[in-house]
Amino acid sequence: TRACDRHPSRRPGSQSRVSLFFAEMTDRIAGWYARLGRQAGGSGALMGTFDGMQAGYQLWPKLRVNGFFGFPVDSTLEGPDSERKFVGVSADVGTLANAWDFSFYAVDQQYSGVTDRQAVGTEVRYFRPGITVVGIHTVSPATTRFKQ
Repeated sequence: TRACDRHPSRRPGSQSRVSLFFAEMTDRIAGWYARLGRQAGGSGALMGTFDGMQAGYQLWPKLRVNGFFGFPVDSTLEGPDSERKFVGVSADVGTLANAWDFSFYAVDQQYSGVTDRQAVGTEVRYFRPGITVVGIHTVSPATTRFKQ
């Protein structure tokens, strides 16, 4: 993607923007995949654009386990901030009853070594011809602890 950069702190005429740029390897027979580079998260655990890696393995026909790590990217005009990083795991279950998919995840994000976001959650998806329903429930353990 190309866009004109009009931000005053950047040099005039800069027009480079990298929205997505990644390499992906998949072995459907062995049941694994790995993706490395700039990518966009599309689930409750991975939000927004990030530079990093995600990989998964199809453990059973209806269960895939995944792991991911990387650096969030606030603007596609800039590189990642190495002071901010995240790591997480997820499990994808489905399709059940020809309509339901479930994802369960845990993610930890740090900023300069301090916890920025911790979350565990689930994402539920229902698909039928003409009907799509998606629900996400996330709990942040850091905000649900009892203070003494």
